[in-house]
Amino acid sequence: MSCLGGARKEFDELAQRVEKETVGLPAGQTPKAYADLKAENPDFVGWIKIEGTSVNYPVVQTKAEPQYYLRRSFEGSYSIAGTPFLDAQCDMEKGIGLIIYGHNMNDGTMFAVLKKMADPEFRQAHPIAVLQTAEGTHEYRILTAMTTDTTQLLFNRTQFSGDEDFLAFAGSMLAGTEIVPQKQDRLLTLVTCAYDWDGARTVVVAIEQE
Repeated sequence: MSCLGGARKEFDELAQRVEKETVGLPAGQTPKAYADLKAENPDFVGWIKIEGTSVNYPVVQTKAEPQYYLRRSFEGSYSIAGTPFLDAQCDMEKGIGLIIYGHNMNDGTMFAVLKKMADPEFRQAHPIAVLQTAEGTHEYRILTAMTTDTTQLLFNRTQFSGDEDFLAFAGSMLAGTEIVPQKQDRLLTLVTCAYDWDGARTVVVAIEQE
């Protein structure tokens, strides 16, 4: 089996474990599989899913080695597909700006589908990114998608000096939408490679639903 095929099989098996326990689970309760995954891999911090797309993956975080999972599977072996990972500076439960990185794979897996979010019709058909953690479920409405890089838009900021600083940042991220960010908002940014130019990234921005 190829490395890519092995990665797909591993993630499919993990997703099946989570889905099996999620069906019929009362709102607000966390599947036992989350505790099991945390026991298997202490770097596990949550699960990201966009219904109707290939995005249905565990999320990991390694603060000491931020890109540890860039080419590693959830189990820690080499994998060209890597594992979606939370920016090392983010706090999954308390952060007002979360950033998750994932690869843009040629077979359409991982975060390859994010480029389709630039199409308003596709975005309308798949409007919600669900981020589940040990503390609960968070739903984020996907508002915009863009091709950019950090020389054009500093999308990878995680720390803010205050409300005004955050609102200025959120306003730049949501430029072109009808949303006026508020200081209590929480943003989720999903990032993957784009191939439009060297260093290009596809950036999808979502805001947490109340």
